Amino acid sequence: MILWEESYRNEKEKLKEVFKEELVDIFHIGSTSIPAIGFAKPIIDMLLAYLHAKTLHRNDFRLWLL
Repeated sequence: MILWEESYRNEKEKLKEVFKEELVDIFHIGSTSIPAIGFAKPIIDMLLAYLHAKTLHRNDFRLWLL
């Protein structure tokens, strides 16, 4: 059994390090966010709430390093 919630938490922490204070929140969405669905695709879908969209590009390079 794959623990999607654990994978999500790991990715969330990485993103928090990249975006720091610009990040408002991160949400786990999609099929892997439903506990015990049994047929989720192997992709963690996440929705990021970001403070200023105009500055989002500043983190492009750091995202590629993840």
